[in-house]
Amino acid sequence: MGRSLPVAADAHPCQATRNRKVTERDLRRYRRRGADPITRLLLTELRKWPLQGASILDVGGGIGVIVMELADSGAGSATVVEASPAYFDVARSEMESRYGSRPTQFVVGDFARMAPTLSDAEPRSSGRAD
Repeated sequence: MGRSLPVAADAHPCQATRNRKVTERDLRRYRRRGADPITRLLLTELRKWPLQGASILDVGGGIGVIVMELADSGAGSATVVEASPAYFDVARSEMESRYGSRPTQFVVGDFARMAPTLSDAEPRSSGRAD
């Protein structure tokens, strides 16, 4: 399945609890309603690109909506970089079922510090989408 590269994240326990609640709320909302309007707009634009076999890099991917949605568009592999461990855990569990045996990589931490350690990918989105 996917490969995880956890990086130390500095989070206060209270912050982690709040983040977990927000993450669970975001996942419930996505499952009920799908992607939010701005994310849908971004997905519409991204799907105009030839994605068959593409490597997708999603920085600040939240629960992984963009990469999950692009899995059905033929993306060959995905890397999600997320600073919040709560979002990281949800994105990993949700994406593994959609990507199957295709390569996936999940990284928690500061993208600016770890960018040189990541494999090459075609940048298609950035910023928190959902």
